[in-house]
Amino acid sequence: MTGNATHCGICIPCIIRRVAIEFHGLDATVYERNLFTELFSALPDSDDGRRNLADFGEFLLRVETYSEIEMMTEWPELYSSEISRPDVIGMYKRAAAEARQVLSGYPGLAPVLT
Repeated sequence: MTGNATHCGICIPCIIRRVAIEFHGLDATVYERNLFTELFSALPDSDDGRRNLADFGEFLLRVETYSEIEMMTEWPELYSSEISRPDVIGMYKRAAAEARQVLSGYPGLAPVLT
């Protein structure tokens, strides 16, 4: 990391972490790269941040639109008898809704949400 940055800001864990923090308030984290304020459509296809945001957006769309059967096909761990499938699916859907709410606050990220 350069300067005072404590997180890269472009990896999937950073994206998820930032969404979780921002859903509940301000994020004081110093990111090496402030990916959320960049114009997604202007990023080159080879950019790791762009790819990670695109993957995250695709995950959100799947969670929001898939039926329970489609989710079980996509994520076979939902067949485990060790979990409550409705609770886990509900958690996925809640996380997707929270992520959509946070990301929609950044106009440059609109293409990620469609």
